[in-house]
Formats: sequence, C-alpha cells, structure tokens
Amino acid sequence: MSDPDDDPSRANLTEQIRELQSKHDQAMAAISSLNQKSYVYVPRERHILPYCGDMEKDGRSVDDFIEEVERVLRVRHQSDQDQYDFVMSLLRGTALEEVRLRSVTDDGVDDLFEYLREAFRDRRSTPQLLHSFYSRRQLEGENIRDFSHALSQALGLVSKCSPNAIANERVALRDQFVEGVRDPSLRRELLKFVRDHPRCTMIEVRDEARLWFVEEPSAKTTKSRCSTNMTQCSILRVQEKKSVTLEDVLEVVAEQGKAISELTQAVKNLTVRGGSTRVETFRPRSQPKFTEDGQPICFKCQVAGHVAKNCPQKQSSRTARSVSSDSQGNGSPRLL
Repeated sequence: MSDPDDDPSRANLTEQIRELQSKHDQAMAAISSLNQKSYVYVPRERHILPYCGDMEKDGRSVDDFIEEVERVLRVRHQSDQDQYDFVMSLLRGTALEEVRLRSVTDDGVDDLFEYLREAFRDRRSTPQLLHSFYSRRQLEGENIRDFSHALSQALGLVSKCSPNAIANERVALRDQFVEGVRDPSLRRELLKFVRDHPRCTMIEVRDEARLWFVEEPSAKTTKSRCSTNMTQCSILRVQEKKSVTLEDVLEVVAEQGKAISELTQAVKNLTVRGGSTRVETFRPRSQPKFTEDGQPICFKCQVAGHVAKNCPQKQSSRTARSVSSDSQGNGSPRLL
C-alpha cells in the first residue's frame, strides 16, 4: 500500500510541471507574435554590357547582344519609348553612330534591332563559315581555354547561319579542338584519350589537356635545359676546332713560304749561266732569313724587304760593268 504522506508531494510536482508548461507555451506564443521576417532583394534585371559593334572588343556577336536585350525587355514592362531609350543607352561608338545615321522619327525597338543586324551581322556564307571553323587552329601564345572559346564561337556562327550544316556539333567541336591543338605531343595524347573514351565531350578533352600541362612542365623544362646545354657544348667544340685549324694553317703557310724560297734559289743555282756548257755544281748555302712578319732578308746587304737577286747594290755593280764594257768596245780596231 502507498504511503498517504507521499500523495501531497506528487500533487505539488504535477502542479509545478503544469505551470512550467503553460509558461513555455506563453513564451512560444510571444515569439511567434513578433513576426520578425528577413527579406532578400533579388534584382529582376541583369546588367548588360554596352555594345560598340567590334567583335574583338565586345566578345559577342550582334545576335547575342539582341537576344540578351530582348530577354531583359520581356521582364521589364515598359512603354515603347522607355524601351527605345534603354536600348540606345547600351550602344557605344560605331554602333551608336550607325543607328543614329539610319534612324527616323517614328523608330521603335524592332527597328533598332534591324539596323544593328544589317550593319554588324556576319555576311559570310555557310561554306565560308564552315571553312573558318575547320581551319581554326590554336594560335601562338593562345591558351587552351581561349582556343576552345574561339572554336565554340565559330561553330555558333555556323549553327545560326545554317542549323543543319553539321550533323553532330558536339563531336565536331571535340574533334576539331583536338586537331587544332598546337603542341604535337599533346595532340597525340588527346587523340589517344578520344579513342579510349569515344563518348567524351570537348569539356572533358579540354580538362585532360589542362591536366597534361600541369603534369608535364618539369619534364619539358628539363628537356629544354639539356638541349640548351648540348647546343652550347657543341658550339664551343666547333669554335675550338676552328681556332686550332686557323693556327695550323698559319704555321703551314709559313713553312711552305720558306720551302718555296729555298727551292727557287736552288733551281736558279742549277741553271746554265752565260750560255756556257759547264754546269755549276750546287753548293748548299746558309738558310734564308726572314723577319717576324715574314719578309725576306737580303744575303748581300742584310736589309729586309728583298732578296739578293733584287738587291740594289748588285744592280748598281752590273750597271758599272756594262758601262766599262761599252767604253772598251768603242776603241780603235787592232791592225793586222
């Protein structure tokens, strides 16, 4: 049996629990009555970059610009005049001047778009656009991402001009990206990747190319340094060989000059003099002498610059003998 003294304590605990529950409910009701709400402002309009009519500066075609403006105008419920002013505020440079030149008083937004299309739309035919797409290659200094964007833009021009010109645009874009890569080693790797993954997209191929550039720079740097060192070594060897060859040639030329002079002198000594039948025997003489710059030294007068044959002293003695012989020949004849 339960103790009767415990019943009042249980009743008190139950009463306290009820009071706490009621206070909790009141607090929750007070909090909910505050109606505190947070607001997030989401702009309905998207910022549109101005259009100047230059494909390189704008980075988009006139059709892309018109399509972007039309999406904004559908959201903004404005009058015709407000829409006209809004489009005019987005034009810059050549595009603004062209619209001003063509516009009249009662123009609307559609007229502005037509003026822009006539002035700045690509006039190339479908075959020309296809040729531009298939002949596009990665330029020197152009990275992989920029090349993929340029290729995609060229394909977009073809699709707008003739939607059915290319059967499978995704495959054509991927294959043309692989064929247009500038690095031959990377091109081979990408071709192998496409063969192993025939259902891959251009984005996956581009990611593979970027991964290849991340993994390969150290190897490429090492190869380039090795090739540079080998080239420098070969140049030094060639230069050394050339310098040695020049020194050898100079020495050989000097020796040949001495030998030629000795042989010439020997031949002169062996020739017959004065028509006599007696041949003078060759008597070896002293070696010819030369100065440091290679000029011969005369044996007769010991002066540099000529040989004994052309010595001035020898010529003067010959002249004196000829004069004396002439004087003797002019005398009276001997009587018999």
